[in-house]
Amino acid sequence: MNYTRRAATMGLVGSGTLLLTRSLGSPTSEIERESPIAVADDADAYLGLIEDGDGIVTAGQLFETDRARPAPATFAVANQLSTAVTVTLDSASHRLGFRRAAPEGCLCESTRSLELTAIEPGTAHTVAVSPGDDETTVTDAIRIRARTVTGTTTAEARRSITVDAAPFARVTDRAYLLSLYRCDRSDTVSLVVSDRTRGVRRDCTAFPSRRPGRLVLVVEPTPSIARPTVSVAGPSDDGVDESLSWAVDEPLSALADRPPASLSVETTPDVTAVTRTLEDGPSTGSSAHSSYAIALGEEDIADTVSVVTVSLPSRDS
Repeated sequence: MNYTRRAATMGLVGSGTLLLTRSLGSPTSEIERESPIAVADDADAYLGLIEDGDGIVTAGQLFETDRARPAPATFAVANQLSTAVTVTLDSASHRLGFRRAAPEGCLCESTRSLELTAIEPGTAHTVAVSPGDDETTVTDAIRIRARTVTGTTTAEARRSITVDAAPFARVTDRAYLLSLYRCDRSDTVSLVVSDRTRGVRRDCTAFPSRRPGRLVLVVEPTPSIARPTVSVAGPSDDGVDESLSWAVDEPLSALADRPPASLSVETTPDVTAVTRTLEDGPSTGSSAHSSYAIALGEEDIADTVSVVTVSLPSRDS
């Protein structure tokens, strides 16, 4: 049987791959079957797991190889049984977090256990998995428990995965840490603003950003606010300063990096960062604060650019 053709014909996931188990008793998938499935001798009578883009997986790793996956790693839970099924996902060592992938992009919060209730036959739900700690790489086993809504069929499976939660860009400015992550969808980015002095997450925002592409991160001190705020616009939208034209239109390779002394910018090797101070801002005590813009890109010219403005409370150094 050609599983790749069969999966594509059923239209479960557009370009996904299929984790195939010939029966719920397959030792290669570590699944135990506690009661019979109604459709006997049908290779499609199983709980399928699908991941975008890695070929057919029949045993061992959930994602075909044991290399680390950038977070969030996504896969789909597809019900190919003849009845609705509820699926519960958690991690063996409680080091992973799960969330349903929203159509508009990623959600910032995850849970240690995720229940997908009453998945109808022939449908699939995409799940994103990340380390429970945003700053670490984690290897753990995903535990999968499924039961039909009638309770007559249950199954359990374990799949190992290594997930790397490192952001593609990290900006440190005095008391704040700004971390940029790729989301469940390749055209979405999430920005997490953390208060370093208090050790708490202050804001989490998802916005469109094509990959490969470019985005501009504008950081401005604002003495009148008590906590960070984030706004997103395009380069031609009202309220976007024309002084950002260098960050939007010019090749990043031709620009000089002139960051303020208080700033630290780290990126992954595939991302270029160019920083410029925009203007002198107000002073708080003895510390002068300046607005600055960071152009982050994976290619020199991008046809669409998101301009993300982060307003930070002004503080003494």
